[in-house]
Amino acid sequence: MIKEAGTGIAVLGSLAKKIFTMLVLIFIILPLPIVIISSFSSSSMIAFPPKEFSLKWYISLASKREYITSFLLSLRIALISVVCSLTFGTMAALAIKRYTYRFPELLKTMFLSPLMVPAVIIGIALMRFMNILGWINSFKAIMVAHLLITMVYVIRTVLSSLVGYDITIEYAARDLGAGPLLTFRKITFPLIKPGLIVAGMFSFIVSLDETTISIFIAGGRTTTLPVRIYSMLEHGLDPTVTAISSLLIVLALCILLLINKVMGLDKFKI
Repeated sequence: MIKEAGTGIAVLGSLAKKIFTMLVLIFIILPLPIVIISSFSSSSMIAFPPKEFSLKWYISLASKREYITSFLLSLRIALISVVCSLTFGTMAALAIKRYTYRFPELLKTMFLSPLMVPAVIIGIALMRFMNILGWINSFKAIMVAHLLITMVYVIRTVLSSLVGYDITIEYAARDLGAGPLLTFRKITFPLIKPGLIVAGMFSFIVSLDETTISIFIAGGRTTTLPVRIYSMLEHGLDPTVTAISSLLIVLALCILLLINKVMGLDKFKI
């Protein structure tokens, strides 16, 4: 009887966990289709469900110069972030894998800390630090903030690609006369190439969508697209915001689907 009761409690606990997980997922995902459907409304106010469907808010984006300028800035920052984070993040991941440290888990935790610390705290800390350097509201400050976040994904992805990697293969190549660059190009790079592709896509989407930290640093000519959208919402509910937000949601979903097909999203579990 006790065993059967314990089994019943375990089944109920598992069922409750699944229900709770589904409710959380619904709570997170439900706003996305609402935003996308609202963007097709013909009303001058954001409405759901729309009484009439129209594409006029998507068409009006072409005349919104401030959105175009912010999008081009965000795109520029995202592309630079991808290149820099792939370069430095890969170097850091290889260093963690190749060399022996006294506290390896502590080192990994330090590199992953930007994902564990609330973004608001990181934003305030960077704002104070950039103010000391005199970089506040500058392009350099935005780049540092985005690199701080995107490098985390690169390090995590490359480390996942190096799981089970036998470092003695590199030593054998060096003994046969291959230099460091040739060893990396012929041996290491082919093994981590899928991870680098996924890390680059993840870095791009994270940089393009970054809002919380950028709010504390951006200003004037360094207003990124997510910050622009946030500031526009403070002054009123412009349906154009739903149109451009929908485009960003679709872009993010396409990249996530591509990442899942190339490597699998389970590689990013912390």
